[in-house]
Amino acid sequence: LRTCHALQEDEKLVKKAEKQVTLALQRQRNLHEHKVSLVENHLAGLEGRALADMFDFLSKELVRLQEERRIHAFVMLAERQRRIREAEESGRRQVEKQRLREEDE
Repeated sequence: LRTCHALQEDEKLVKKAEKQVTLALQRQRNLHEHKVSLVENHLAGLEGRALADMFDFLSKELVRLQEERRIHAFVMLAERQRRIREAEESGRRQVEKQRLREEDE
């Protein structure tokens, strides 16, 4: 009976030790999962900031390009108007030269 009782006590000790090992492993796994979660959250924050910076840059670049196109259109219009004025002035000078030639004759 004592041998049987001693075996039961040994089994209880083994089960208790196994339970402690299992609990320690669970705590270790939980700690690891928490650390992984912290790293993932930090990386997500970095990715978010990188994307926000990229979108901000692209938005500003789009505005800059649109402004550049608008200015280019104004330049083209101004050049066209200048050429028209120059052509009109050239026509007036030709008429004036023709009139002066006719007066000289």
